[in-house]
Amino acid sequence: MTALQRAATTTSAVGVAAWIAPKLWRRAARFVAWPSKGSAWRIVALILMLINFKNLPFVWHFRLFRSYIYQIYLQPTPLPPRALFQPLVTRCARAPLSECDYNIHKSNSTYFTDADNARMQYMAVLLRTHNSSSGTGATANSAANGAANTGAGAPPAADGVGDNFIVALGAISCHFRREIKPYAGYEMWTRLLSWDRKWLYTITHFVAPGSGAPPSSYTLQPWRTPASSSRAGAGAGAAADPADPARAERLKKAVFATSIAKYVVKNGRLTVPPERVLADSGLLPPRPADKAEADDLVFSVESGAWTWEKVEEERVRGLRLAEMFNSLDGLHDEFTGGASGVLGEYNDLAF
Repeated sequence: MTALQRAATTTSAVGVAAWIAPKLWRRAARFVAWPSKGSAWRIVALILMLINFKNLPFVWHFRLFRSYIYQIYLQPTPLPPRALFQPLVTRCARAPLSECDYNIHKSNSTYFTDADNARMQYMAVLLRTHNSSSGTGATANSAANGAANTGAGAPPAADGVGDNFIVALGAISCHFRREIKPYAGYEMWTRLLSWDRKWLYTITHFVAPGSGAPPSSYTLQPWRTPASSSRAGAGAGAAADPADPARAERLKKAVFATSIAKYVVKNGRLTVPPERVLADSGLLPPRPADKAEADDLVFSVESGAWTWEKVEEERVRGLRLAEMFNSLDGLHDEFTGGASGVLGEYNDLAF
């Protein structure tokens, strides 16, 4: 998005806001109807709505589809292959009182609804290129990048994924580290962890605002600079070396919780191997045909290019954790149906 486009968008938004604001003010004034009878309760109700706006009916749906629509239809910048494992940062609304439990901190269950939004936006980013170029272009990518037939019953690589594919959530788990206080700010960092023959694995870190060093670049927002980052004053500057123990310890302390999820891609009744989906999206480097060609494809830190070997190394590293998460599917078999009796039956509510 150029400066001219941003200026036009900002001007339009200001114009719409200037037109709507007086109407909203008049409606709010009529609703409160101060100082008529009952107006104090209306003011209290309005304040409660505002401070808990995040949890009002349909706000979750708005957050979810707003992010999805922007990334699928309005995002002007394509995702390059070098950014396959880069995180997407979602600045979340503060934890309102309605999300807090009896310990007066963000309830464990609400992490999942927040993660829904972050993961939806990330998956839209990851698969947007395929979504907009399915068909001949996607088929060419799949064949050129050598997506292997890694799924039972899956179509050959040259067939591509096709247009009518869906992405379904298979499982999610959240591991808590420390609490989030009422109305405290936090961010969600979501990235691709790994993939196997069936599943795409993503992880989401809930972290304190401004965690980490100022990014050297914003892949999907090239108009932004490190100087404009909220992390510019986070004191990470010289500690941006991943091998620095002090930096690793600082980042570890910034984590509130970590969530892992797995997705499956379906084309009708067929399961599409994730490798093919990523290849069709143009996110995988060419697979070397032989050892001589592999020796020519050297990972370059300066250019940020990723070779097939480097991608595979990162995939295998993440897969060690993903396989442990995937093994939890065996818990389904632990349901005994009360064969040896139950403790009792009780209602959740009073009726």
